[in-house]
Amino acid sequence: MLLFQAESKIAGYGLFSSYKIKKGTKILQFSGDICTTQELKEKYEHEEANYAVQFHPDYYLTPTDNLDSFVNHSCDPNAGIKIKSFGNVELCAMRDIASEEEITFDYSTSQVEFWTIGCGCRAKNCRKVVESAEFLPRKRALYYFVKGFMPWYAFKSSMVDALFD
Repeated sequence: MLLFQAESKIAGYGLFSSYKIKKGTKILQFSGDICTTQELKEKYEHEEANYAVQFHPDYYLTPTDNLDSFVNHSCDPNAGIKIKSFGNVELCAMRDIASEEEITFDYSTSQVEFWTIGCGCRAKNCRKVVESAEFLPRKRALYYFVKGFMPWYAFKSSMVDALFD
């Protein structure tokens, strides 16, 4: 599989593959240094911190200049993150991905620290705003969690308000 960055219809540059990717295939391993939430806030500006990947309630992988930093958000993603162990985060295909189709994942599936960014994914189910897991629609959060694309801590955060309905 040959991955490459190219201009995106979603935002800036995105990640693409020159070959078809089968559902369940590992697309890439996220890189970056491990840092705490506090260290991320101290070291990176808000915009740059958006490229960090949260993999634990208190830890992130920092942004890099590698291909993993070019994976854009979509409210209807074709890929998702799988946390294999502490700091070991993979991007895997949630469905078959066509050659030269942009590879995306839903940023809300791992973020629990409150944040918000505008969404330009253009999906039919676009939420217009991407926020931390607690704001993810419950049915969507359950779907991601059951499929293995939402870690326990983010799923727990997304379900807290359900206890009080």
